[in-house]
Amino acid sequence: QAIHRTRILSASIRYVNSVSQSFANGANIVTMPPAVFEKMYNHVLTDKGLEIFDADHKATLDLINK
Repeated sequence: QAIHRTRILSASIRYVNSVSQSFANGANIVTMPPAVFEKMYNHVLTDKGLEIFDADHKATLDLINK
């Protein structure tokens, strides 16, 4: 019986598309420089999704507090 649980680390990712490729190929963890993370986070669809989420959250709070 194994006592260790192996994890696959994909290190020093340099491109945004390499992040999803790493996970698709079995990586459990990825490391990347802040610039790559910022490119993943600062995307027009992410911004739009957060905008919709914030509006829905505010509407829900308004309903609860009536």
